[in-house]
Amino acid sequence: MIFLMQMIQVMRVETKTIHRATDDEANTVGFKKISNYVSTTKLDFQEMALLLYLLSKFDDWIVKPKVIAYEFSMSLQTIYKIINRLIAKGHIVKTNKHGYIHYEIHEKPVNVK
Repeated sequence: MIFLMQMIQVMRVETKTIHRATDDEANTVGFKKISNYVSTTKLDFQEMALLLYLLSKFDDWIVKPKVIAYEFSMSLQTIYKIINRLIAKGHIVKTNKHGYIHYEIHEKPVNVK
């Protein structure tokens, strides 16, 4: 089972799913500036933990909520609640591509409704 989970976790796609801010943008994280970002963001602890976890992955890493729930030792329902809060705050964009849910992670919030 663990081997299967590891295989799922390392699956990658050819498109970029994690979008990092550049140093010239206003809200840069870049792990060099993480302490400044943590102190100025409006994310709660769970949101920050999940966002930083996702940003630590390769740019083409596929977001799999079941894998995240396993890694965080949390329920799948809790992970979906955190993901939905990050969607509302503009850090995750959820799309439906070819019948599959696809998540794009943004270091800098985009299009907050």
